[in-house]
Amino acid sequence: KNSSEVCDDGNTNDGKGCLSDCSGMITGYECSLNSNRRSICTPICGDTLRLAGEACDDGVKDDIGC
Repeated sequence: KNSSEVCDDGNTNDGKGCLSDCSGMITGYECSLNSNRRSICTPICGDTLRLAGEACDDGVKDDIGC
């Protein structure tokens, strides 16, 4: 990630959390930087958006249901 990038997951494709042009995050993901300044993104649990890596998302942040 360089200073002009908001989010960089290491590729130029949408779908792993960052937009392909590194201008921001895809809705439904939260991202943080690792020690190599690479964005590590995971789907947000409980936001009702079912994204890659989530079996389901019922809008509740708990282990009941989903």
